[in-house]
Amino acid sequence: MRLALIVGETRLTDAGEPVVWDLVLKSEDSFCWHRTDWEQGGCTKNNARCS
Repeated sequence: MRLALIVGETRLTDAGEPVVWDLVLKSEDSFCWHRTDWEQGGCTKNNARCS
């Protein structure tokens, strides 16, 4: 898992902190993004790696 801070991020957690994203590699060719303030397992829709 990798953490990503987006420069200029305007979204805030309920605690008032800038949102931090985790890159979740689902397989060799797919991934999703998880916010650190979401429940474990919560993820955006799956994305496919570009060839």
